[in-house]
Amino acid sequence: MAKNKTTTELNTLVSSLAPPELEVYFWLRESFSIRWIAETAMLDRRQIKTLAKKVYKTLEVRDQRELVAYYGTLSKEAVERKEDIQAERLACAIANYNTLSEIQ
Repeated sequence: MAKNKTTTELNTLVSSLAPPELEVYFWLRESFSIRWIAETAMLDRRQIKTLAKKVYKTLEVRDQRELVAYYGTLSKEAVERKEDIQAERLACAIANYNTLSEIQ
């Protein structure tokens, strides 16, 4: 369980995530739902659920609540570069999602 890990150990676990898992991790850490992530990433909800389960297993947490509790406070410097890339992707995804919502 992540509860007894140091910040360095938590950062090490995060850095071991594969790129698709890392992307899902960032969204889960910000408390976005599986459904929202799937719609935003334009992927099947089952794919996102599978990636989320892999993230939970790798990070040694049971669910999103624990992930947010233990990983939501990690220093941004540890994954700053990756977060900058993810922030840009997220901004584009939100813009696309909003555009599609307006069309419908």
